Order: sequence, then structure tokens, then C-alpha cells
Amino acid sequence: MMDRRDFLRQSAAVAAFSIVPAVAARTYAANAKIALGLTGCGGRGRWIGRLFEEFSDFKVVSIHDYFRNRLHQTSRDLSIPEERCHAGLDGYLAMLNDGVDAVAVESPPYFHPEHAAAALAAGKHAYIAKPMGVDAAGCLRIVEAAEKAPGLCALVDFQTRNNEFYREAVKKVRDGAIGDAVMGQCFYHCGRLGTQAKPGTETARLRNWVFDKALSGDIIVEQNIHVIDVANWLIGGHPLRATGTGGRKARVDVGDCWDHFIVAF
Repeated sequence: MMDRRDFLRQSAAVAAFSIVPAVAARTYAANAKIALGLTGCGGRGRWIGRLFEEFSDFKVVSIHDYFRNRLHQTSRDLSIPEERCHAGLDGYLAMLNDGVDAVAVESPPYFHPEHAAAALAAGKHAYIAKPMGVDAAGCLRIVEAAEKAPGLCALVDFQTRNNEFYREAVKKVRDGAIGDAVMGQCFYHCGRLGTQAKPGTETARLRNWVFDKALSGDIIVEQNIHVIDVANWLIGGHPLRATGTGGRKARVDVGDCWDHFIVAF
């Protein structure tokens, strides 16, 4: 097994390239690459898989997704043989038995605790897309799984922290460039995201998970977490209390997520 330092070094190389406008003892074949399993083969998952291979010493060797069409596209993009493409809700278990050293969890957030905890329990490092989960219980499940596997690394992809401009801004604030910070405001504006299936069809809820509160955690968890993380980073801590409001006025034709929030922490 590779150690935590190796995993962090290699994963950081990927995270540095995952900003959007919004020595391994076991190797794969004879190329000395770190064997990576990928669960979640949507657009982000395929992209992350390519980044791992392009900017680090990983090789994606096994993939999982509920939908077979996504598996087929990813298998073509990453040259994965058919016998290492696993479909269905429990296909990730077969992926974990394909000789992987680490797993990239890029499935819908509702499944992150299940997939990440299983990877850690199986002795695999875990690279987890934000958010960790859709609720505190799910996040704590990953924390507990990581605590039971002290030789492994669980890394959550808050990619904004690799942006050089944000890093410089945080440094200046902490160095006192604006004096004592007593309050701050964070904004996250985003246009409409595209739907992946017509509402009302059999697979619409899972394909359109980003619009589903239970599967995504709502927009404040799934997307706004970026600016909340930046605020935590700037202050070097976490909120003690929060109060807020929001609603659903503009995007009412799909799912049940709200489309605006205002929260005071």
C-alpha cells in the first residue's frame, strides 16, 4: 500500500488543476502506476479521472456508475476493459475488489458516505468530491471510517484552496493587510444548470440529482459550500451558529431544491 504522504502528494497535483470557472508497493501491470478506482462517471468523474492520469502517477483501472451509458463513455475515454466496468447501486463493491489502491468518489453527494466509508474499510485511500455528504450524519460517517484507518488518507476536494489568487488573499488578510476582520460577505451566483433527463421519466431523479434535495443536500450544500469553505479558511475556524432564509422562485420546473439563500453565520 502507498502511504498517506504519497497519496496526498499525488492528489494535490490533481486538485491544483481541478478549478473550474465555477512509492506504491502494489502497482498496476508493469507501469508502476497507482491503481485508482472511480465511482461516478458523469462529466466531473470522467474529467477527474483524466486529470489523475495526466498530472499524477495514477492509472484508472476500474470504474463504477449506476448508468451503463456513462460506463461505456468513460471506458472509452480511459481505456477501461469491460470486465472492470461495474454498473448498479452496489457495483462499487466489485470495483473495490479490482486491485485498486485508492478510490475517487465522484458519485452524487447522497452516496459519498457509503462509497467513501466502504473504500476506507477496504483499505483504500479516498479522494472525495465535495460535499462529504448531504447531512452531518453522513459526514461523520466518513470521519469515523477515516479514524478507524489511521494509515489511510481521506481527502475532500475543496479545489478553491489551490487557487493562487485566493491563497494570496488569505495570506494578506491573516497578515493584517485589512486590519482586524470583524465580518465578511460571501456570494455565489450561478446560472441554471442543465437537466440530464426529462422530469417524470423513470431515471429522472437520479440523473437530475443536482436539483434533488435528498441527493444533493440542496444548492447551499452542493455548490455554495465553496464560498462557505473560503470563509472558514479566511477566519481559521467554523461558525458556532447560523440563521437564514431562502426559497424557490425561479427554478420550479425540476426537482425540489431552493434557488436562493441568505444566511448569517
